[in-house]
Amino acid sequence: MTDDSRGTGDRTGDATVPDRPATPLELTVAGAWSARTGVEPVLPGDRFSELGGTSMDVEVVLVELRTALGRDIDASLMADDPTLATLAHRIEERGRRDFLTPSDTCTHLTPGAGDLPKVFCFAGAGASAVTFFGLATALTGVRDLWAFHAHGFHSRGLPDRTLAAHGRRHTPRVTELQPDGPVTLVGHSFGGHVALEVARRLLAEGRVVDRIVLLDTVLDGAGGSVANFADSPVAGPPLRERLRTHWRIATAGIIPRDVRTQHDVFWEQAVRVQNRIRLTDVPDRTVVLVTDENARQEALWRALDGPPEVRRVTGSHLDLLSQPEPLSAVVDAVTGPPPADTDPH
Repeated sequence: MTDDSRGTGDRTGDATVPDRPATPLELTVAGAWSARTGVEPVLPGDRFSELGGTSMDVEVVLVELRTALGRDIDASLMADDPTLATLAHRIEERGRRDFLTPSDTCTHLTPGAGDLPKVFCFAGAGASAVTFFGLATALTGVRDLWAFHAHGFHSRGLPDRTLAAHGRRHTPRVTELQPDGPVTLVGHSFGGHVALEVARRLLAEGRVVDRIVLLDTVLDGAGGSVANFADSPVAGPPLRERLRTHWRIATAGIIPRDVRTQHDVFWEQAVRVQNRIRLTDVPDRTVVLVTDENARQEALWRALDGPPEVRRVTGSHLDLLSQPEPLSAVVDAVTGPPPADTDPH
């Protein structure tokens, strides 16, 4: 609903406060607040409580922001009921501070129970480990889940520019977290290729891989990359934009950037890695979930040596990690019986 009677009184009367969110981050926060309170528009000077938000609503908003921004948003940032503009500024400043503080590329999202294999997840291009928050919630108390994102994404560090480099970085960490016994590997989008690389390295070391679950990972490039226009007859972005993108990629992980730009830079960087991948086969016990959005990938996966078990899932690429029905299919792929037509390692 549109409701200017709630909030800060005359919500457009202060000339010192912008009458609309002024940055992409403010727009993201405003969208989360509006979705929960029903108030629209949400202005930079508004406070969540004054829009009708409750403490329970705060928890929901924090989950939405973590998913949308791909980073952990501490509840303390909203503890004193800040204005939208103040909260956006705090998130930005926290991100810049965290960027300068060395951090692990792996996040423990939920503890498990018993002796079942730990689940190690690998985020897609330009995505954070917390994109697996929905899966972690579904597996809470059931499976121990750890999630990885690209080196340099959240804290200063050079990103891995080849698939082998991703594997060299993440495989020892998986071994450190689970020195023996079987492991379950999950990769979303580009993260599926990383999961396959880690699996190959673990298998070469004689480790047991319970299963590899690939979530809408594509085989024929992601498209849209500035790099794709180098030898293409199709007109690409203007030269100035292409040069700016190349410069951003060259400085990825070195210069702190806002959330949206950081996502775009690491997405572009990962796409360049992905476009050089040429899969011909996959390890045993590989399951591929293909969404309606990428339906043409189903035939490509089935054509590989192996072949992997391919399952169609209703929904979009991002629905797999957020919407109940496709997320249920992911949980089943992770916790259900492994593919019956392959031999265990």
